[in-house]
Amino acid sequence: GVANPGQCGGAGGCAGATIELGLQYVAQHGLPLETNVPYTGQDGSCSAYTAAVRFTNFATLGVNDPPSVQAALATTGPLIAVVASSPMQY
Repeated sequence: GVANPGQCGGAGGCAGATIELGLQYVAQHGLPLETNVPYTGQDGSCSAYTAAVRFTNFATLGVNDPPSVQAALATTGPLIAVVASSPMQY
């Protein structure tokens, strides 16, 4: 699993978290349908739910590594991309 000492990856909920922590949670618990656990935009506790989607593993690719992206798309499937958006630089 992904370590989160001192909540340095975010505290979760509205306080945010790293993508790895979110993916680790989904790998462990699955995702419900939004109709079963509606978004409220507020911190709260999670009620029990039946997972509608599950996956077993994820990997982190190198930064600015197009060959790794191509290989992952060809052999693994969907990807999540993170883009540094702040500060804006042109």
